[in-house]
Amino acid sequence: MDDTPDKLRRNVVALSAAILAIAFFHLTFTPTGNLLGFAQVGNVSPLKVWLALSATLVYMFLRWRYASDTEAELEAVNGLFQSLRSSLVKAHLKAEIAGYVMRGTAVTSFAAAEEFMHDGLIAQLRENGPLRDVSVDISLGRDEYEPWWSGVVNTSIFARWEGGQQYGRSDDRMPSFALNAKTRHQLMLRAIWRAAVASRVGVDMAVPFALATAATATCIYKIGFYLGQ
Repeated sequence: MDDTPDKLRRNVVALSAAILAIAFFHLTFTPTGNLLGFAQVGNVSPLKVWLALSATLVYMFLRWRYASDTEAELEAVNGLFQSLRSSLVKAHLKAEIAGYVMRGTAVTSFAAAEEFMHDGLIAQLRENGPLRDVSVDISLGRDEYEPWWSGVVNTSIFARWEGGQQYGRSDDRMPSFALNAKTRHQLMLRAIWRAAVASRVGVDMAVPFALATAATATCIYKIGFYLGQ
């Protein structure tokens, strides 16, 4: 077993892949055999094999997970993930505000969406009719202890009509927002996926975690199955 980060990671990937292959192809174990080429081993049951594989997987995974280089790479991936998640939140809120201002589309993230309809904008809509397009820019604000899916926004809205009329305003009222559970899960999954595939480091973190998770679930299932027999 080598201690270099790449080899520790390869150990986790190789053992996880082997466990999944054994389960997928329904490979069987002989009750007797040789250990290290010279020691005769008997009474080898599937339960014992899966217990041994589980213990080895846990040991290899923990050695890789808590290696100093792995910690540094995880910190880098986490920073990228948080940045991507923040960008996705901003994009979602901007789309909601733009849809509400331009088409009156219902919003789910703001309790008081009417705050975006300024008196000047309402007057222009009455005078000029439907908008051609709307551009929205926002900045997020939240307290230190607020979760990532809630906070306040500072908005700038720029609207244009077919006739060339324009309206723009920056708002300092800072309406509050809170993403619902469905939106939170969607944005989280998208941020995780983008962070995982955005760089070599992301791939190097995602593949061992995914394979080890699947292999661990397989081991638990197999151990439960043979214990119940």
